[in-house]
Amino acid sequence: MDDFGIRFSVKDIRRFHALQSLFAEVKADKESEAFREPEAWIALVPDDVKASFIWPTEEERVRWLAIRNVTPIVISHPREQLGRTWNFYSVFESLENGAYDLVACEMVADDMAEMRIEPHGYPYGGVGPLIALAESFGFEVLGVNECGRYETRERPFEDEELEANSSAT
Repeated sequence: MDDFGIRFSVKDIRRFHALQSLFAEVKADKESEAFREPEAWIALVPDDVKASFIWPTEEERVRWLAIRNVTPIVISHPREQLGRTWNFYSVFESLENGAYDLVACEMVADDMAEMRIEPHGYPYGGVGPLIALAESFGFEVLGVNECGRYETRERPFEDEELEANSSAT
């Protein structure tokens, strides 16, 4: 994987096509710079996928929207994103605000797909929302390219273990 983005395994092609369709909608909005309201994405996400997200109450949502523009955004390392449950609205807000173009969501092998982006610069917002989408649709993220180098799912954890072992000696 030379492009920035994520690679994930695909065991259900129909589920992949649903994700691919959603990605195409997000890409079209981003390219037109006319991103729809976050609530509009609800209808485009399959019902069983919706259960994979955190759903804030109306009060929590109003409170967040009131402070969103003055809240610093922390971009976590991909290893911290794996398996993390995202707030539904935050996924789409992050995609909208990310300083990158969405390139493609496509199969690259019989059982593997990629979602790719083209960053405009650094910091660009990270691949966290792509990980959240892939995992919410039931796919396992195999690796990421967030900073110009592809790392397998195991690689970031190996680096973390090496750091822990070297500080223990």
